[in-house]
Amino acid sequence: MLALRGRVATLAVAAAALVATLAPGAAAQHTPPPPGVIEGIVVRQANTPTTPPAPVAGATVKVFMAPATTPNPTPVREGVSDDHGRFRFEGLAAGAYLVRASKEGVGIGSAGAQLTTTAGARVHIVLVPPPPPPGPAPGVLEGLVVRGSNTPTPQPTPVAGATVRVFPHVSTTPRPDPVREGTTDDHGRFHFEGLRAGAYVVVAFKDGVGEGRASAMLTELHGARVTVVLVPPPPPPPPPGVLEGTVFAATTAGPVPVPDAEVMVFRVPMTTPHQPPVRVGTTDVHGNFRFEGLRPGRYHAVAQREGLGRGHAYALLTEAFGARVRILLRTR
Repeated sequence: MLALRGRVATLAVAAAALVATLAPGAAAQHTPPPPGVIEGIVVRQANTPTTPPAPVAGATVKVFMAPATTPNPTPVREGVSDDHGRFRFEGLAAGAYLVRASKEGVGIGSAGAQLTTTAGARVHIVLVPPPPPPGPAPGVLEGLVVRGSNTPTPQPTPVAGATVRVFPHVSTTPRPDPVREGTTDDHGRFHFEGLRAGAYVVVAFKDGVGEGRASAMLTELHGARVTVVLVPPPPPPPPPGVLEGTVFAATTAGPVPVPDAEVMVFRVPMTTPHQPPVRVGTTDVHGNFRFEGLRPGRYHAVAQREGLGRGHAYALLTEAFGARVRILLRTR
């Protein structure tokens, strides 16, 4: 029994020593800064309730007297949060203050602080993204005209000088007149006013670039903003007797043209198991191929290249037109 009491006493002494060691650090979190000091941390608004807020480095922090006595008060202190999102200002008189923080691309936030003659204040500022800009005013239809792209990750390129026409979504005539017409500015933007609430179709085009359209809905409370992508018109079909196309390989960045791929053309339906091709050739440096002198009918084009795989496409040639195909090589 005496031995057990001795062990308990030893554990109690060790626990007391541990508490004494940790207590100053824990208490420091709840001890206010000294008089004249406002300090704190700037954090980013969490995306989910379970996500901890992340400190924001490089945020602009301004301290104002509260309440403000002018519409645009001058800050009494100004600085930038450090790499851990923290800031500290000294030499402030006792009184009420408003601390504002902001960072472009992150958001804005504020917190109140009360300094006394015996203690400063510590604040926690959460930066909240600003609300999206309001939509256009009632009766306004505006937007942007951009050039389409064939790349996997296209960057929209504004199109200046594109003709833009606005039509009612539902018309009583086969070829209605536009209710508005104009031209995009140097940044590809357009703006129309005085439109009634309702559904509209926006058509934009420019020679050498292409044509595109977008739908818009205007209400009694707000206008609409749209983006119109101009797509080049498809090329005309090949002349009679011609079968042409491009061979591509599938990659993580998207289809890539394949040069030096073997292309064989078979007549369909095939009448024998080992029917010979009617044309054989190789793609050029751009992955293109072209065969001429074919009779009207159905054909089966097969392409392959070692290491890239095999692919095929069917084509129908008529008395009036040839055909154009795309063949994608796959390893399996």
